[in-house]
Amino acid sequence: MTRTIHFPGRTSGVWLAVFLIPVILSGCASGGSKNMASHGGITVKGRSVTDVILTTRDVFMKNGYVLAKVEPDRMIFERPGTRSEQVKYGSFGSPHVTIRAKVDLQDMGPETFYLRCDAFAVRDAGDSMMEDESRLILFSNKPYQKIMDEIKQQLEGPATASASGS
Repeated sequence: MTRTIHFPGRTSGVWLAVFLIPVILSGCASGGSKNMASHGGITVKGRSVTDVILTTRDVFMKNGYVLAKVEPDRMIFERPGTRSEQVKYGSFGSPHVTIRAKVDLQDMGPETFYLRCDAFAVRDAGDSMMEDESRLILFSNKPYQKIMDEIKQQLEGPATASASGS
């Protein structure tokens, strides 16, 4: 005998929303989809790719990150997790957590770039056998958007001395 649970009226749509919204907001497990919402993003106009890359590096370093890897259109920054991040994302077998920020650089045309930041908690970072990377939920995007806004603010200021020919 099959038993059917019936929700009166329109509540079935409410239940569907209750279950789907957190899944949509947290993103999927792949973490690499270009169509997924990000932890931060900015559009930069009127600056060279060199200015964008150097400023991004400098701002992340100022915020406690180190440049861990550079790929053709991606920079990967890392920092040790805070005590609360260690508790939140660590495990008994792997208490040490690294926070990894992946910044993708997309060329949108003449001196126009879109920078997108995605953040991850990484257990056993650097261990090729045990490393476990988990995308942070989007509710924790505020610090990453703040860094991205700082990059934009610096790039919208006066051109660097090297760019102005001084």
